[in-house]
Amino acid sequence: MHSEEELIISLVKGIIPGKQWIFPEKVIQQGFNWKRFKDLVSYHEVYPYLYPLIKNSANLFPVEIVDFLKNNYFYQIMQAQRLMREFLGISVAFDQAQIRMVPIKGIALLKDIYDHLPARPMVDIDLLVEKTNLFPARDILLNLGFLESSGGLSQGYWLEKQCHLSFAKKNTEKDIILLDLHFSLDFKRKNPEILPQLWSRVNAGMLSVEDTIFSLALHQRRFGKALGLKNVVDTGLILKKYQNTLDWNYLIAQAKTGRMRCSLFFLLTQVKIIFDAEICLPELKLFCPNYFKRKLIKSFIKRNVFSDRLNKKAKLLYLKSHFLLYDNFFEPVSYILNIPLEQFAKFYNLDAYDKKTKFLYKHRLVYILYRSVLGFLKKSE
Repeated sequence: MHSEEELIISLVKGIIPGKQWIFPEKVIQQGFNWKRFKDLVSYHEVYPYLYPLIKNSANLFPVEIVDFLKNNYFYQIMQAQRLMREFLGISVAFDQAQIRMVPIKGIALLKDIYDHLPARPMVDIDLLVEKTNLFPARDILLNLGFLESSGGLSQGYWLEKQCHLSFAKKNTEKDIILLDLHFSLDFKRKNPEILPQLWSRVNAGMLSVEDTIFSLALHQRRFGKALGLKNVVDTGLILKKYQNTLDWNYLIAQAKTGRMRCSLFFLLTQVKIIFDAEICLPELKLFCPNYFKRKLIKSFIKRNVFSDRLNKKAKLLYLKSHFLLYDNFFEPVSYILNIPLEQFAKFYNLDAYDKKTKFLYKHRLVYILYRSVLGFLKKSE
């Protein structure tokens, strides 16, 4: 393991609240690659957490790295406060309309596990409503000054092929609030409804801890950045805080019923690798009984989580991870073969509704093969 990776893992472990942690000075040796360190913490979106951990040892870091970590730490604190203020106003409006809504991801975690470190990187507000309340919820947001952001794509695409609608609110030229209104935690799939007890388990306007973990695992699979450590830190802190009360039986049962076992195994394996002995976990094979699939997932994570040029490899890693994050081989194959036009266009940087794109989409199997061969040849040069 390279020194940059050792330092990142050690710093991430130091995020756990109440842990006695000593800065690993010996890791920073001559020849330490600071550019690689910066690139990796940026890709993994863990940079805002690090300044409190390094500030007493700042003399060991280049000035530009200290400034980078310090500036991002304070920026994310301000960003979190800004989004939280907006959320509180939205929450009042939903209460008045008597429409059930819960925050998910950033806002929810900020209220629960980041009280010791309110610098979690956040770009937008994520809300979840029941699908029957989607349009009343949309109207509330429009009345609050939000505008729907379709990205030039049809509403039918967002409703049928996605699981959220996107909005933006322009308070000032520099103050624009982004918001995703989710009506499900995952794309529509050919299986029974996932997490059918989710809304009955909501407590004090928050998802249950177990359903929060599912939301992170599903987002990791859906977002296409399965190797990112931000979700791993989130999950690690949740497990540390609730390890004595977590309902593992519920997690195992729902993962099996909703065909989410590999996604959860992938995320928990990352937690185990990064946090090592810091967090108690059950036998992870309970989530993924297939021995060879477990080996492939572990190998994929260890080989790629700190590989160089992660951003440039994003599409290839996304395709590879796609086959590891589903419980069977046929579901990801079916998705690729029947990929929505809009997703096809996004993946290949095409105009979604252009005539050329529609032609290529019609002959997508040939085009996908062509682009794959072209990419392989360029890589071989």
